Amino acid sequence: MLAVTASLYQDAAIMITHTSPESPNPTIRPGSERRQSERYGFIGIAELTDPEDAKLVSGRVSQISRGGCYVDTPKTFPVGTSLKAIISRDERTFVVKARVIHVQEQVGMGIAFLDAPQDQLSILDSWIAESPSASEASSIRLVGNR
Repeated sequence: MLAVTASLYQDAAIMITHTSPESPNPTIRPGSERRQSERYGFIGIAELTDPEDAKLVSGRVSQISRGGCYVDTPKTFPVGTSLKAIISRDERTFVVKARVIHVQEQVGMGIAFLDAPQDQLSILDSWIAESPSASEASSIRLVGNR
C-alpha cells in the first residue's frame, strides 16, 4: 500500500492512499485537522485552469475561507491537480495558484489556495468580512424554512 501525506496549505492536509490494482481510484482520508480557517457562505464564479494542458473548468463558489473554497461544477479535475484559480464577485477578481484537495464526481471540488499575494488576500479578506460563516448560513436557512 502506498500512502502519501500532502500539506497543501496551512488550512488543508489530506492523505491519499492507493490500495490495490483492484481499487485504482485513490481513497482520500482527512488529515488530523483538515480545516483551520472558518468557512463562509459565498456566491461567486470560479474559472479554474490546469496550466499543464490548458483545460478550463468553470463553476460556482459556494463556500470560501482564507485557505480555499468549494466549487460547484459537474466537471472536475483529479485530486492533486495544480491550478490557476480566478474567482469573481461584485466586479472584483481574486487570482491565485491552487491545488485540488477533494473531489465529488459530478458535484464539485474543494481547492486549497497556495501562496496568495497580499494584494489578492486583501480582496479575499473583504469578501469574507461581508459573508456569513457556513454555520450561520445553515442556521439562517433552517430558520427561514419554518
